[in-house]
Amino acid sequence: MDTRFLSVPKVSPNQVPNVAYFAFNKVIPVQGEDLIFDFEILGESSRGRTRKIELFAYTAVAGEVTQVRRLFAAIGYPLTGISIVPFAIQNLFRTRLPGELPDNICTLYVGQDWSRIDIFSKGNLVLSRDIKTGINSILDAVRSRMPESSHPEETFDEGPLEVEDPVASELILKEAFSDA
Repeated sequence: MDTRFLSVPKVSPNQVPNVAYFAFNKVIPVQGEDLIFDFEILGESSRGRTRKIELFAYTAVAGEVTQVRRLFAAIGYPLTGISIVPFAIQNLFRTRLPGELPDNICTLYVGQDWSRIDIFSKGNLVLSRDIKTGINSILDAVRSRMPESSHPEETFDEGPLEVEDPVASELILKEAFSDA
C-alpha cells in the first residue's frame, strides 16, 4: 500500500477526486496498474492567498485485496473491510480512547528485516513510510563499526537476534555494549 499526504488546489467538491488522483499520480505513477485508489480530506489551509485542500491519499493492489478477502471467506469469515496498522492506530487516536493526546505523535515499528515510521497530526495519519532497515541490519552495522578487540567472535552468533521479551532484549543489548 502506498500512502501520501497531499496539498492540492481548492476546487469544487465534484472535482476533488480527479485532482487528488492526478496529484497522487504525479508523485507515484499509478497508470496501467490494477490499483484501488482512495483519499480522505483532512481539511483546508492557506498559503499566502492560495487556498489548499489537505488530503491523505492511498493506493492498494487490487489483486492483493481480493486474495485476502477470498482467504477469509474460505474459512467462513468474510471481511467487510481491510485495514493496515497505521490506519488502525489512527482510528484509535480518533476515538480519544487513550485520553488526551499531544497534537503530533510519531510511531516507529522496528522489525527483524524492515521498519515503519508513522506520523500523526491531530489524530490524522499524515505520513507512513517503510524503511528497509530492521534489527538484523542495525546489529550488522553496529558489529561492523566496533573494533575487533571489543567483540571477540564468540560474543555474537551469526544468526538473527530473536528475543520475544522486550525487557530481555534491553538487558541483552546493555550487556552486549557495556564494554564498548
